[in-house]
Amino acid sequence: MWRGRKRPWQTARTPQGAPGPSSPIALLGRRFATGEIDEDECWRRLSALDEQSGRTAGGGPA
Repeated sequence: MWRGRKRPWQTARTPQGAPGPSSPIALLGRRFATGEIDEDECWRRLSALDEQSGRTAGGGPA
C-alpha cells in the first residue's frame, strides 16, 4: 500500500524526462518491484538520495 504517495521512480523526473535506466531512483524502483527491499527501505534510500542531491522530499526545489 502506498499511503497516498507516488512511486519515487515515477515522481523523480528531470527537465529532460524520465531518469535513465541505471539512475539510482530507477534502480530503487526495480529493487522495490522485485521485492528485494520493502517500502520503508525504499523511502529511506530515496530520502538519502534527495539529501545528497539537494532536493526536498517532495521533489521540488530546495
